[in-house]
Amino acid sequence: MKPKKTFLVFTSAGDNANLGMWLNGHRNFDLCIAYYGNETDRYKGLTPYYFQNKDTKFPNLLLWHRNNPGFLQQYAAIMVMDDDIILSCADINQLFKWQQKMDLWLLQPAFSPKGKISHVNTTHKPEYELRYTNFVEMTCPIFRTDKLLSFLKVFDPSLKGWGTDYWFVQHLGETQDHIAIIDAVTCVNPLNETKPGGKREIDQFQSTKKRRQTWFDLANKLGLQPTTKIEIYREIKKSFVWRYYSSLLHHLSMKRR
Repeated sequence: MKPKKTFLVFTSAGDNANLGMWLNGHRNFDLCIAYYGNETDRYKGLTPYYFQNKDTKFPNLLLWHRNNPGFLQQYAAIMVMDDDIILSCADINQLFKWQQKMDLWLLQPAFSPKGKISHVNTTHKPEYELRYTNFVEMTCPIFRTDKLLSFLKVFDPSLKGWGTDYWFVQHLGETQDHIAIIDAVTCVNPLNETKPGGKREIDQFQSTKKRRQTWFDLANKLGLQPTTKIEIYREIKKSFVWRYYSSLLHHLSMKRR
């Protein structure tokens, strides 16, 4: 299989996936879908890179990689995204451009406060374009492909989510100026209460308690740190024009009150 685009988005998708928004527009990425629902060929018409397997996204990505050797290597960078993330096609394109522009090993869009925030440092800060950090969470990371392939060599598919981000960050080693949160692009990670039944679909694979315990057991076995102290090393502010425009809008809004 030869790619049509320079970049790849990989997702494990259920029946409530937000794929339409991602694909609505001209895109610089291919899409690979692992469908974990009960229908036959639920999303097969969306992409030639499709299979069905009931598992979470990193185990499914590893399975695809093993069954299609050499496929991932054809891309410059790969995004591994939760299926419900609210993010436009244009914004995904921009994230890949940021990866190329800054030669980042790992990055993520900032999270809008309209959605779920698991780590406060990942919350959108509108005055910045980019913040260099030592941590990107696993909701929708983008990897430079060689770094992702290196991680997949050691990844244990018994891990169903919890702790995977701590692991891949530690696996990268020296991270300063190589990992970033992109404030120029934001996404919404939907709150649990907005999901069908108010539940996360990942819970059908393992309970939160079980996922957490699996990570702590694995970290202990491999000599990994079970958590990471999140730091921001350096921040790049928006341009002067943007800051002036934002200040003017704020001033005008205050006058209207």
